[in-house]
Amino acid sequence: MLGIAAADTPARGVLAIWNDCLPGREAAYERWYVTEHLPERLSIPGFSVGRRYRAINAGRQFFTAYEVDSPSVLSSQPYRERLNEPTTLTREIMSDGFAHASRTVCERRDVVGSIRGAVAITVETRDGAAVPSPELQPLGAALRQSIVHRESWFAVTGDPPSAEEELRGPDERISRCLLVEFLETESALETARIIGQEWPEANVGVYALMCVLHAEAAA
Repeated sequence: MLGIAAADTPARGVLAIWNDCLPGREAAYERWYVTEHLPERLSIPGFSVGRRYRAINAGRQFFTAYEVDSPSVLSSQPYRERLNEPTTLTREIMSDGFAHASRTVCERRDVVGSIRGAVAITVETRDGAAVPSPELQPLGAALRQSIVHRESWFAVTGDPPSAEEELRGPDERISRCLLVEFLETESALETARIIGQEWPEANVGVYALMCVLHAEAAA
């Protein structure tokens, strides 16, 4: 079911974030993300789109992906200024709401499929461990046909600590990630089950799309 890739060249960088929210802070966390944090990030030059997901079956509650023009956007002065001069509300959330963060600047490769799905699988590894090839040959034909989008992420080094990270505690980092998207939850869950069996060293999560914001709407 993979669609033909879009004519426009896709953003070639991504900021990949997985995290939890501390109990009792969920309402404040969601208000902050929707009314302040997501629009703030998408107003930074070079940011293209932000997608937020909630766990269906995953180790962390939330997954967020910011697509950027290139990984260098995430070391640019405008972005680093935001990281090192957090707003009052960001300081509050990073100190007592945002928890167990995994955050990595990555390069996007092997982007296939112009349609984006409502359900995503993230297959992440650390310390250089391999992830499945994008073709996912162990899957049956029916499951492969149910994929509407996929792409590979490779970690980029050189992202220094920031004031935000000091507030929430040290971030974990991934080395690689395979993102696979579907229209239906059942197909995603079955695919995640097979991937987990075939690649036990990988961390596999299934997430439902919560919201999307494009840069032109955040301006």
